Amino acid sequence: GRAHAQAKQWAEAKVDLDEAIRLDPKRFYPYAARAHAYANMGDYIRAIGDCNEAQRRSPTNWFVYAQRAEAHASLGDYDQAIADYNEATRLKPEDPRLFLLRAEAFTAIGRYVEALVDCDVFVELKTIDAKTAAKTSLIRAQILVMVGRTEAYRRACTDILDRFGQS
Repeated sequence: GRAHAQAKQWAEAKVDLDEAIRLDPKRFYPYAARAHAYANMGDYIRAIGDCNEAQRRSPTNWFVYAQRAEAHASLGDYDQAIADYNEATRLKPEDPRLFLLRAEAFTAIGRYVEALVDCDVFVELKTIDAKTAAKTSLIRAQILVMVGRTEAYRRACTDILDRFGQS
């Protein structure tokens, strides 16, 4: 399954992982890996089901929570996504990506203050490349306009243009 997943051959990876689960259904990894394959094929319901199985076998694995959160967010279930991101960030607070993903989920349901806090944590935790910095700045700017802070939004937009150009 691993070779197929690395080659982004998700259907083939799923077949291999089905066999791995059949041979040893007690291990968490094949369920987590198959959930990843399902998510990449757009089958978020099955991805969540496999994340649930993986979590039963390894309840402190942060990646399983993060993966399930992404599946819930893809289905528009942001409250559940946030609950899973909360657990993932509790288990792996040093991972900046988790905070950015949770910020996006907070933004989707109008919880802008929490989204801003997560954007700030993300920036504090990570030396980020220009593309990621621009994405984070845009999220922050969108949140500022949504909460009626238009002057702060204008400053944020000016900062984005100054730092990353107009293209």
